[in-house]
Amino acid sequence: RAGDVLREERAVLQAAGVRFTPLVEIGAPAACIARVAAEHNCDGIVMGSRGMGAVSAALLGSVSSEVLQSSDLPLTLIR
Repeated sequence: RAGDVLREERAVLQAAGVRFTPLVEIGAPAACIARVAAEHNCDGIVMGSRGMGAVSAALLGSVSSEVLQSSDLPLTLIR
């Protein structure tokens, strides 16, 4: 059922003619993102930012911060 969550996003990508491969991973999000990007020889990682404030991010941590620290690939954050 994990793939059902992104049904609308897949439709947008298909309509725009963007090639993609759906993939569901189980585990710590940052580690999975960094590992999958490396395994697929990606040139970079693009992630959305939830826009947490500095205090919230410091207390809760952020997946994008963890990806930045665990991957050598360029990381682009989109707000």
